[in-house]
Amino acid sequence: MKSFLSRNGLFMVLLGLTACGGSSNGTTPTTPATTYNSAAVYVSNSGTTTIGEYAPPFTGAPSTITLPYEPTGLLFNSAGDLFVAEPNQNAVIEYDPPYTSVAVTIDDSVEQPEALALSSSGELFVADSGDSEVTAYLSPYDGTPALVLASGIDDPTGLALDSSGDLFIANLANNTVVEYTAPSYTSSTTLISSGLNKPEGLAINASGDIFVANWGANSVAEYTSGGTLLTTITTDVDEPDGITLDASGDLFVANIGNSTVTEYAPPYTGSPAVTISNGLDKPAGIAL
Repeated sequence: MKSFLSRNGLFMVLLGLTACGGSSNGTTPTTPATTYNSAAVYVSNSGTTTIGEYAPPFTGAPSTITLPYEPTGLLFNSAGDLFVAEPNQNAVIEYDPPYTSVAVTIDDSVEQPEALALSSSGELFVADSGDSEVTAYLSPYDGTPALVLASGIDDPTGLALDSSGDLFIANLANNTVVEYTAPSYTSSTTLISSGLNKPEGLAINASGDIFVANWGANSVAEYTSGGTLLTTITTDVDEPDGITLDASGDLFVANIGNSTVTEYAPPYTGSPAVTISNGLDKPAGIAL
């Protein structure tokens, strides 16, 4: 039996049981998602054991992938394989399409994983919030970590890679974002050290701007690559966790507090272009 400190500061016990939470919004989806759809938005429901697939325009009932444990971070590789961080299992699970069986269980040195990132060469980075490390694994991901990062890391909950392969890490416990330089990842810099409030998800756009989900401030902040604040997004943002950007620069925010996903178009100053609520229950991770 393991315990961990949850985002609201309470200790929770991991028993392998479905997490308690509010009921999901909208209609309960029943159609299984069996292949990766590059036009869809995928959202992990940490209040249940499902991932919802939302096809454009994103407002209808989702198809679903049902998992044995509550998911948090998620991503797809170029082959359509699904990687899911499952904190209650202390593992990252890789599922091949149609996502009904496990391809690989990554659990060596994994401790309460929250977020994932995948490099262009296939290196998988895992934010291990339980032991304040980031571990990296090489394909086929079934061995020991190729790399363990610990310097400047304190309860990591968000990961992102820029176009140079540099790794950015959001630290929930000390309200910072640190940058590790590719390709060796042996040197790190604290890029953002003020203005953050329990940072969770990270995303980086084509210009190198960094988006940080401030769970404790009900906001998403946009910074330049040098760490200068550009924009703060607050409209309909409620305890944001995972965030991501599409090819046109639209920002998608998973809001745990009100069980929605909100989409914002540049320059991110107005109301959401789309609000997804159907079938969501404490959405934590999001992927395109």
